[in-house]
Amino acid sequence: MASIMVKREEPEGSMGGPVFHPPLYRQRYSEVINISRRIKAKKVIDMGCAECRLLRMLKREPYIEELVGVDYDGVLLRMSEHVVQPLTTDYLMPRDNPLQFTLMQGSIAEPDARLTNFDLFSCVEVIEHLDPEVLERVPLCVFGVLQPRMVVITTPNSEYNVLFPGFSGFRHYDHRFEWTREQFRTWCLRIVSDYPMYSVKLSGVGDPPEGREEVGHCSQMALFTRDDSDICATNTVGTPYNIVCSVDHPYVRPVTPIQKLCSEAEYYLNFLLKSRRDQLLNIDHYYDNNHPSGYDPSDGTEDNVDISGDTLQIKLTDLLSFPKIKALCSSGEEIRDALTLSSLVELNSAGECAVYPMEEGDSSDLSDDEYC
Repeated sequence: MASIMVKREEPEGSMGGPVFHPPLYRQRYSEVINISRRIKAKKVIDMGCAECRLLRMLKREPYIEELVGVDYDGVLLRMSEHVVQPLTTDYLMPRDNPLQFTLMQGSIAEPDARLTNFDLFSCVEVIEHLDPEVLERVPLCVFGVLQPRMVVITTPNSEYNVLFPGFSGFRHYDHRFEWTREQFRTWCLRIVSDYPMYSVKLSGVGDPPEGREEVGHCSQMALFTRDDSDICATNTVGTPYNIVCSVDHPYVRPVTPIQKLCSEAEYYLNFLLKSRRDQLLNIDHYYDNNHPSGYDPSDGTEDNVDISGDTLQIKLTDLLSFPKIKALCSSGEEIRDALTLSSLVELNSAGECAVYPMEEGDSSDLSDDEYC
């Protein structure tokens, strides 16, 4: 089998024919990205990822949570490992959603169980690099086993080649074939006949010059869409692909309601504790000018901090006097359950009070001469 990952420069731009703006490869990638945006694809495969150009663009899409590039050439994949790594800006401005970015070495003709049921399978300018016996196995692997929600395949349109002056043969030395539109259409229709859960729409990328519309687009494109109501069970498959690298990108982990309640409860417990200790030591309130919303320094809230033996205790229900806590819950039991996430707050055996060890000065019974 020929290496899928032959370095594929843009051949059309050096043949003396029509010039594309933007370059043809960018137009192809834009088609894939637009499809991914339309369906909000969370899991995307780029088969035959070459220099990872498309992957560089896809990793900026905020809705994608799993991005996999696959190719047969492990050497060039390892040369592209840097593409997978987060940038400095990814740490400074992390994503809202997780992203696992993986490069895998494997064959398009051999399925891997880890790649089943993805949202989008991209195969841009790849099939023309495959030997006949490999190409023959592609439909079963992709449509019969992996069964992605959508598959986009592009390949050169050989009818367009007449627009390249003095051209003969194929556009790239590694191409095994270049199909006419009818040949590509026949191949696509055979796939949807063999795998009826899919339908196909044919189009193209790279418009022909005015007056030469009869040759069609420079690249032809097929978009296969799976009927979700008619998914066939896949056979048991192994995991033959080798992982070259896999990186989890930084993202802002969403705060659950119970986590937010825990954080707010920790803050207000610390506030009440600090206020009570300052009161016992006759220190002006630290929070007098920056007190929490809803707190009135004159209402005696800090008096709810009780001295019990060698501990200070605060009833969890007292936190309900703060509007932010009240907006998150309606009972001390909910606060108790949230504080099970905390490593800063210890509760009494009944789970009704937060307990803090006594510090010097916490007792209101100390006489002045004890400080002499």
